[in-house]
Amino acid sequence: MKSFFIVIPPGLETLATSELEEKYQTIFGEAPRVQSTTHGGIEILASYEHGFALNYFLKIPTRILLRIDSYKCRDFPKLYKKFSSVDWNQYIRAGEFPQMFITTLKSRLINTKKMENTIVEAISKYYKKKTPPKLPPEYSENYQAPQIHVRVCDDSLTLSIDTSGERLDRRGMKSFTSGAPIRESFAYSLLWSARKYMQNLDGLSFLDPMCGSGTFLLEAAYFHTSNWNRDFSFESMPLIKGVEFIEKKFEIKGIPIFKNITGNDIDKEMIEKTKVINSITPENSNVSTQYADLFSDQLPEIKSSTDILLVNPPYGKRLKNRVGTAKYYAQLIKRIASFHHPKVFGVVFPKTEGPQPQDPDGYTKVFTTTFSNCGIKVDYSLFCQDQLK
Repeated sequence: MKSFFIVIPPGLETLATSELEEKYQTIFGEAPRVQSTTHGGIEILASYEHGFALNYFLKIPTRILLRIDSYKCRDFPKLYKKFSSVDWNQYIRAGEFPQMFITTLKSRLINTKKMENTIVEAISKYYKKKTPPKLPPEYSENYQAPQIHVRVCDDSLTLSIDTSGERLDRRGMKSFTSGAPIRESFAYSLLWSARKYMQNLDGLSFLDPMCGSGTFLLEAAYFHTSNWNRDFSFESMPLIKGVEFIEKKFEIKGIPIFKNITGNDIDKEMIEKTKVINSITPENSNVSTQYADLFSDQLPEIKSSTDILLVNPPYGKRLKNRVGTAKYYAQLIKRIASFHHPKVFGVVFPKTEGPQPQDPDGYTKVFTTTFSNCGIKVDYSLFCQDQLK
């Protein structure tokens, strides 16, 4: 068994743990062997097959790290010795050097530049002793340069290698964006927070009344599928030769399917761009976007009730009406509840804009968390109709 560290955006650990436990049990037929849950991550023990495959089906994490080694290290001679003894031919293609991310805290090793130079020298020594193997073409076509993460805290060093490549929230589908969009992993986590209150898993409806570039819409459409539309760095590691993985493209049983997905916005240019979303979504999802102002009396007629509504409204400089911003978010929540009547709805708003809004009539706040979106600290509140609690 190998140690894998699942990097989680701070504030989303509870939701990420829930996603890991449910999907791991469904796909592999067993519970994940969680070793620890910390601020910003979850450590588990798993085989290569299961650990690498986390990249395929987890959508809240930022990346998946494979732990290579951990030990006490207080000086550069030991650092050099330990790194020169790592079997780099397992992880890196033919004599290349990895990108390095080094952090130190309360350690005698504090000069990260010197640490990087020492590591490069150590890997060079390794390659002088062992001829790097040439990979067959199938392992070289989509090669991604590896990244190693070196963390030293209280003189304890942990060496990990990234198995994801680009951040996992970069799904490989969107080609455009709007101002201050919500990150895909955040959008998925908020959908995950709402889905537990839905009894029907097949045919849910979703609405984002301020959809921007459509991040919520895409995450809803692909909510039940794997991350199949991109490559991962572990797919280029020499050690995976002979490892049998689950199929990359699949649907996850027991995960809700959103069939009717709607996005509204007051930016007509962005609405035109988001119309392409329906052409890249699964066959069982229908995505539509339209021009609409949430606060207008001329809103399009609502033909059916909405199961889940999520919104990431403007805040900070994007909120042109600078008067009474706390009042604005209170009005927003009241408007959603009174006009759309969703079974469950969630709102993201800046943490600095005063106290959290009160529960609207007929709804109770059932979940809250705080995270950072585009460098802005935000709160998220989820409201549920009283009869569904």
